[in-house]
Amino acid sequence: MVFNRVYKQAEKKAMETFYSNTYLIDKFLNKELLDFDKSENSNWEYSSLVEQLIYSKDQNELIDFADWLENFITTEKFYAFANKFIEIESILKTEQIGEKRTNLVKEKRKLIENIND
Repeated sequence: MVFNRVYKQAEKKAMETFYSNTYLIDKFLNKELLDFDKSENSNWEYSSLVEQLIYSKDQNELIDFADWLENFITTEKFYAFANKFIEIESILKTEQIGEKRTNLVKEKRKLIENIND
């Protein structure tokens, strides 16, 4: 039971990390940074920010976590979350202020609020 709760917390943190900056996980895992056609509304969302990341999967104390993360980002749960997030961000990039944009922002916010529900 405790392991299950910790596992769900780790999943939530991984998704929150992706939500905050789509480049961080790839940088940590030494993968090519994928440049999505999305809005970068926050100073935390730019790929240049991750260049300063000092942690990587190659650090001995992070190997187990890196293995877990590599597996988690290939799950249907993560794919569904990430794809929906990217879809919304791509639309937001060009969507003008109005009802549709407002609904997209609400939908994006619900993505993070509904993790592990």
